[in-house]
Amino acid sequence: MQAENLLMNWDTSSDFLIYLVLCRGIPFYLLVLLTLKTGRCLFFNFYFLYCGFIYGVQAVLLAMQYRFAGIFICFFQFMPQIIFYLPALYLGYGLGKKRYHRAAIGSIFLWTIGLLTEWYFNPLIIGAGMKIFL
Repeated sequence: MQAENLLMNWDTSSDFLIYLVLCRGIPFYLLVLLTLKTGRCLFFNFYFLYCGFIYGVQAVLLAMQYRFAGIFICFFQFMPQIIFYLPALYLGYGLGKKRYHRAAIGSIFLWTIGLLTEWYFNPLIIGAGMKIFL
């Protein structure tokens, strides 16, 4: 019950923004810089494996705890920031094949917009989804 209270009372405080920048922003920015420097997609491949593992485990845990509603709660976690994260990952992955500085800037810009979108809208969407499904 305490986890549900935590999810229902999320807010768009500066602490949540700092958390997002530290956990999502800085690793992605370093990932883009490493890919530009080395010219290889190796780092993006490891990042895709990491994200797949983390979100897969999270989806299984939510499904175990909330049953069928956990699948929808997992879906609500990705909206609406996934609209910006996926193109940023696609642009960043392309940096390993050719070194385009414009693509790097576009990737970082899209990731930053996704980060701000997640900071502002995600607590509202998850709160609404929790009210609907729980």
